[in-house]
Amino acid sequence: MKTSIASAWGITQAAGMLPWHERAEAVAAALAAERLDWPEKVAEPIGVGCSGGADSVCLLLLAWLRYGNELRVLHLNHGLRGAESDADAAFVENLAGELGVGFVGDKLEGLPEEPSEALLRERRLDFYRQSGCATVLLGHHADDVAETLLMRLSRGSGTEGLAAPLPTQRFSDGLALIRPLLAISKAKLLDALAKNDMPWREDASNAAPDYFRNRVRADVLPALLAAAPGNARTGLARSHRLLAEDAEALNAWLNTLGLKIEACKPLDLALLRHTPVALWRRALQRWLAVNGLREHLSAGAVDALLDELRTGRNGRFSAGARTWLVFDWGRLMLEKPVEGENSPWPDTCLRPGQTLNLPTGHELKAELVSLDDVTCAAILKGKFDNRTCVYLEANGLRFPLLVRQWRDGDRYLPLGAPGTRKLQDCFTDAKIPARERKQLPVVCWGSGNIILWVPGLPPDEYVKVTTGTVLALRLTYSAYSQKIAAFV
Repeated sequence: MKTSIASAWGITQAAGMLPWHERAEAVAAALAAERLDWPEKVAEPIGVGCSGGADSVCLLLLAWLRYGNELRVLHLNHGLRGAESDADAAFVENLAGELGVGFVGDKLEGLPEEPSEALLRERRLDFYRQSGCATVLLGHHADDVAETLLMRLSRGSGTEGLAAPLPTQRFSDGLALIRPLLAISKAKLLDALAKNDMPWREDASNAAPDYFRNRVRADVLPALLAAAPGNARTGLARSHRLLAEDAEALNAWLNTLGLKIEACKPLDLALLRHTPVALWRRALQRWLAVNGLREHLSAGAVDALLDELRTGRNGRFSAGARTWLVFDWGRLMLEKPVEGENSPWPDTCLRPGQTLNLPTGHELKAELVSLDDVTCAAILKGKFDNRTCVYLEANGLRFPLLVRQWRDGDRYLPLGAPGTRKLQDCFTDAKIPARERKQLPVVCWGSGNIILWVPGLPPDEYVKVTTGTVLALRLTYSAYSQKIAAFV
């Protein structure tokens, strides 16, 4: 990590140009009619996250006027655009020098070729923590609020997700992120800088359609603003603020219940009895988070697990890699992994729309699908690899199905066979190694004695797809996708 007080180098101090302080005040005057959410008190040292873009440069100038030269300018070079990224870093370091404030910079190494937004956000948080700053100011603005709200609506987020980004975000380790510009549109920030000859850097990758946010920014938000009868950006900002208020109230309510949420400790749900489902959901998400499971949990899995917990029934849920969530006598517990390649794992149930993450490190996904003529013909011609995917006639099936391990003596009627056969003989014919057989899910119905499919083998004759099949159950077996699914 690089720390410096960079010397002024004249990137904008051309002859006849106003001194920096006067220019910063001119930018502030241009935004005087806008609402800035400055907190009354902030912990020091204070850093400003600055990418070199217009929003963060504008924030840096406003923060410099407010907090003076004790600020630190924080820049993380993601290194995704080669020389352009390095030029951004040089620009920010020298801007910090012209303002006479400290600069802390670093460059990311070892990123995947196409890193996710979540990964980059996590690495930025690590950088902020390592900077030594207790408070970090960030330049998110009203357009970011609108984009995030639309993106998270499409993902089915609740109030917590829809309320992001928050004006103030505090972490358990003491770090605080402050976003003073959330009520100001990017257009107004750009206008304030341009009118006062302030420099900034443009990131060409922001216009590329590679990321979901870029597509929302370029296509979705402009179309919504044009189609809405009123000011949709203002309406989205108000909804964002109201959702944040509701989320804060629900979290405060949950905190009054006296729940102890600790890693590797049971979650006692008795205190949640007779409370709204929103409190159950928050308690569950907090418990999963402290146990390191929240980031790998699909939204559907949270819903399925939550529904089952609220019934009061005992149950067991796969957390993948031989880890289990066990619900017993009103407590949710984390069961330690079971060692051994062929360790037994409990029978479980599977419904359409679910993805089960098996203890073997694989997932089994069930979907009801309507078949068109092309897909139906491909199925009948054997175009799908039965090691990973199978289509079953859904008419007459009753759910949930049962998923279990292979048992000695198991028999079924393979597609096209004249009679039933032992699974062991089918495994041998399919050249499935003995060490792998106990690791394959056996998909059954009824009490578990009627086998429908095992990955690597054909489906049962009685549930084969025919030319008259309209609705099918598609089962997909693949490597674990790091999304936990509930066994209900």
